[in-house]
Amino acid sequence: MSAPPPAGPVGNVIDNAILRKCARSRVRLGHMLSWGTVVFTITAAISAGIYFTGTERELLEVQEAARAVILPVLIIQAIIVMGLGTGAVAAGIAIERDSGNIDYHRMTPMPATAKILGFLIGLPMRHYFLFAVTLPFLAFGVIVGGFPLMKLALFYLVFASSVLTYHFTGMTVGLLAKRPWQAALFSTGSLFVLYFILPNLSRLGVTFFEFLTIRPTLFGMVFEEIEAARPGMGGMAQQAVSGLDSFRPVPFFNTTLHPITFTLVVQLSLIATMFVIVRRKWMSPDNHALSKIQSMVAYLGVLFFLGASVWPDVTDIGVFREVLSGFGGDPTDEAPEIFFVLMIICSLVCGMSAIGVLSASTPSVHTIRAGVRRTRRLGLPRIGFNQDAASSLPVALLVVFSTIVGMIVLFRGAASAGFTIESVPSGEAFLLPLLLIAFCVLFIQGVMERVSARAAAIALFLAWAPPLFAGAIVAGAFDEPELGMYIMIPCPPASMTITLINFFDQAVLAPSDGFGPASDGFNYVALARTSVVAYALAAIAIQIERLRWSRRIQAAA
Repeated sequence: MSAPPPAGPVGNVIDNAILRKCARSRVRLGHMLSWGTVVFTITAAISAGIYFTGTERELLEVQEAARAVILPVLIIQAIIVMGLGTGAVAAGIAIERDSGNIDYHRMTPMPATAKILGFLIGLPMRHYFLFAVTLPFLAFGVIVGGFPLMKLALFYLVFASSVLTYHFTGMTVGLLAKRPWQAALFSTGSLFVLYFILPNLSRLGVTFFEFLTIRPTLFGMVFEEIEAARPGMGGMAQQAVSGLDSFRPVPFFNTTLHPITFTLVVQLSLIATMFVIVRRKWMSPDNHALSKIQSMVAYLGVLFFLGASVWPDVTDIGVFREVLSGFGGDPTDEAPEIFFVLMIICSLVCGMSAIGVLSASTPSVHTIRAGVRRTRRLGLPRIGFNQDAASSLPVALLVVFSTIVGMIVLFRGAASAGFTIESVPSGEAFLLPLLLIAFCVLFIQGVMERVSARAAAIALFLAWAPPLFAGAIVAGAFDEPELGMYIMIPCPPASMTITLINFFDQAVLAPSDGFGPASDGFNYVALARTSVVAYALAAIAIQIERLRWSRRIQAAA
């Protein structure tokens, strides 16, 4: 008689009915033979082509040719497990949800964490098998090429963390998307953004997005070993792959972190956030993605990593030179311009993050009504602060406060360094972008809480996109750039850009002359004031309407 599985989390994984069910449906002999043959053939062809071309034509030594096989095999593994595996998790969990199986699993006594792990490991199990098919070729490259085993182990530590990150991304998308095809499409799109768009922000010093991927570890470590085997070959190989960064210490505030350490910290933080979202949605599909407190922690986390990445750029001339090297610039000439672009990027990241946490924590009309009725039925004085039915205004206020504090600290740090900006104006020019942040966030929160999520998205699109397009047409087609800027004011990125240009025009910049509006004759002071006043009126109006509507609901309950 076999011994019972151990109790606790380990036992929940070993004796997991969901995992067994996924294994039986996805790891079938016919599928494994067909897909395994395809993957084995492709990997064998690529590996043999690289190895024998290098040795038979005497281009490479045996050890060098074997090491050259490692990189393409690793890329194939990443495509299988991260790309195809993430799509399988997203589509699979969406199908389980639409078929009603998720509701059935919610009623079983198995802990929610065990259910999540069952699907997280079980849905991509076929891809784990295909991953194993490629291992003989990797073993050949490692053994014959003499690749260091410790370095390979460190790489696979990052690889496993990245796989977990992307599979959690797929599960999160699968639980939030309306249809299975949307889940697969959105998960694939998120991988494309993570790998080919966000990492390029590292050229401007925003490095933490790059380390959500295995790119620095993969290309940095492998190219380092290729270079060790044959000096010069690793550098040529890395230059052939444009946009890829080296395996280097990562600036983190006033210190540096090992790239593997930084990668694990960033990815584990994202995994923890997505686990919270998945678990809340698993407990009930009506739960918000994040509670109020969790939304605050998530936004502060983004702000923390953003500040840690940007701080060395604006306070350390050596780090800033590395940023400018991507533009071929000279720190003595380009510093103010690149610093301005860096602030625009930071504003966009903060804005998207603010919209994300507000979307995750703002109650719908139905949720607010249900919360008011429940409070009255239980005889409670008010809705609890952290309940889903509570207003997300505290979250918005924290977003405003933390972002303003972050901007003040960042600009003061730049002023103390002196090579990007010599002094920070203490008057209106510095106050206008801070006020604009506050009013924009309060306006967005009020719209989201007053109407449904879909109506809020449509309302914000109509408030932002048409003025932006119309302003661009007026500025370009009719040669009226200043009038075009006034028309663009309702769009927050345009308004923030205007207020920051006004700030940089008023600041004492070092050492560039004529930066910003001083050379184009536009009245940026009036533009910035108009932006702030417009959003102040909009924020006050929507918040008053929100409060009136909330009182009407409470009176009718």
